[in-house]
Amino acid sequence: MQWRIDLTDARMEALLTTMTRAGWQAAPFERNRQQTAQQYVFAPNSKGDAFVRALKSLPLGAAVYAGAPPQEGMEVIKARALQWHNMLEDECYALQNAALTAEGALALAIQSTPRTLRGMPVLLLGYGRIGQPLAAQLQALGARVHILIRDPVKREKARIAGFYALPDLIALSQSQVLYPLILNTAPAPVLDARHTHLFAAHSVWIELASSPGGLSDVLDFPGKLVSAPGLPGALSPQSAGESIYDYLKRYAPLSPSNP
Repeated sequence: MQWRIDLTDARMEALLTTMTRAGWQAAPFERNRQQTAQQYVFAPNSKGDAFVRALKSLPLGAAVYAGAPPQEGMEVIKARALQWHNMLEDECYALQNAALTAEGALALAIQSTPRTLRGMPVLLLGYGRIGQPLAAQLQALGARVHILIRDPVKREKARIAGFYALPDLIALSQSQVLYPLILNTAPAPVLDARHTHLFAAHSVWIELASSPGGLSDVLDFPGKLVSAPGLPGALSPQSAGESIYDYLKRYAPLSPSNP
């Protein structure tokens, strides 16, 4: 069975290398030409006009392994009867990807702040797949981790783990802590003008969530904003590619590991 891999970054190049070494019939996806293979793998964050054009070039009924179906490509997917496999819905892949994201966020935090994390008050927004390993890693380096967690069960787990857990935005607005480092994992605006006093010109906001992120338009953040999409592919491409390979081994029909 032939596979075509869209080599948009080093992560996808690592995936292709891993597949070919394991005996898969895989080759690079060549854009701007009509396709003939039946299995295609795109980066999970693929979107935009170029991606939609790529979908239009696929054979009828082809299997596509990617992220969430693009809204602008839904008509193409239906018209060509593409078999869509959203790897982001797989819990094992999501956990692996989250762990890589957390590790990348930690590296970015160290690079972006002029002081050591030891003893630093750090504000983490969210305690999900990414937030949990990230909080543990920050704590291991001695940071004083404060986490905004609305879910009461997750909040209690965080407190048991030794974190200072804030229940809501009101509690956060009443905080008197000045945060030099903020890491956001929430995919929707969280903070607003009530929280301006928590930040200073030297504060660093690292945005880990997809657009629009956690900053409200009404909050004029005074510090440095660092957008960090696709950290696994950028900082750990070999491991990120191997995570996608592990997913394909579980779900791809008639693969060398799933005959």
